[in-house]
Amino acid sequence: IGTCCALLEVTRRCNLRCTYCFADDGAGVEDPSFEEMKAVIQSIVQQCGSPLLQLSGGEPTLRDDLPELVHFAKETGCSYVQVNTNGIRFAQDPAFAKALADAGLDIVFLQFDGTRDDIYQSLRGTPLLQTKLEAIRVCSDLCIGVTLVPTVVKGVNDDNLGGLIELASSLAPGVRGIHFQPVSFFGRIPKSPREEDRYTLDRLMMDISNQAGIPLECFMPSRCDHPLCGFHANFLITP
Repeated sequence: IGTCCALLEVTRRCNLRCTYCFADDGAGVEDPSFEEMKAVIQSIVQQCGSPLLQLSGGEPTLRDDLPELVHFAKETGCSYVQVNTNGIRFAQDPAFAKALADAGLDIVFLQFDGTRDDIYQSLRGTPLLQTKLEAIRVCSDLCIGVTLVPTVVKGVNDDNLGGLIELASSLAPGVRGIHFQPVSFFGRIPKSPREEDRYTLDRLMMDISNQAGIPLECFMPSRCDHPLCGFHANFLITP
């Protein structure tokens, strides 16, 4: 069916050290050069046509030349360019966010785990809710679409899915959707999980349905995944 999305890691550096992250912190590792990134983007376009390009990491906003990379990707032929981010720099440096908007950034894939600070304290090591909300406000003012991306962990935020959906709908049209990611136990997790710690897609669908009142028949297989490895649902928010 072709490549609908290509992911490019532009740095291994990060300004958080999240409990459930698969990446290292990139300490002592230099970022690939701008010229190296340009060559990779050109190769992606040659192989994939005009895909959605995700710029990821690490935390990609630690690269000061990120706006130039976004501009180059759009100029080279990527149909959409997305930045996967924790949102900290968007909240703290609106001028940087504007430079990204001016460069043609389409989507911010925003790490957003819940509507309570205890959730961020558990997963990210610091309270971040107000920072995340400010990042959304900045993006909305610049007409950059935002997708909220919660890592869902049993016993931490699996009771907050309905609250997330309610918040997201209240922040539309700046927030365009939510991309739920049930936790995967690898990376910094020191040992294999107990079976009761797993959080599967069927459980996720049931919890969303129960907490948000969404009928299960609304969920459809994802276009890009195996039918058992992803699902989606589209909604129109009306008065």
